[in-house]
Amino acid sequence: MGFFPYAVLIAGLAALLPAAHVPRSGADWIELAWGLGMYVCCYNVWWARDWARRACGILAIAGAVILPIKIITDDFIRGSTVLTVYISIGIPLCLALAWYSSRPKTREAMRTVREAIARARAVPG
Repeated sequence: MGFFPYAVLIAGLAALLPAAHVPRSGADWIELAWGLGMYVCCYNVWWARDWARRACGILAIAGAVILPIKIITDDFIRGSTVLTVYISIGIPLCLALAWYSSRPKTREAMRTVREAIARARAVPG
């Protein structure tokens, strides 16, 4: 599966770092929930669960929508550097995760990993 679980982990971390303070607004709570959801998906993608692949795609699309809303509602309080990072890295990362999670090859790779996990569990010892 390669980089996919790590990309989900990075996206979750990127969402949790700015929301690490006490959430003040609804957008902060949404960002915090999104980051925690990405961590849950990361753990389950690591075990090649198909629902986690789908959930990751849905959360990634939501992240691509949440980030611009968060930027607009923050009224540019954090400064232009953070906004530039959000726009230049966050949104493309979310869109790339959504694209990758919906690819048929990703589905096949996860099926292969699930079969390998099942074979490893079936071997006694």
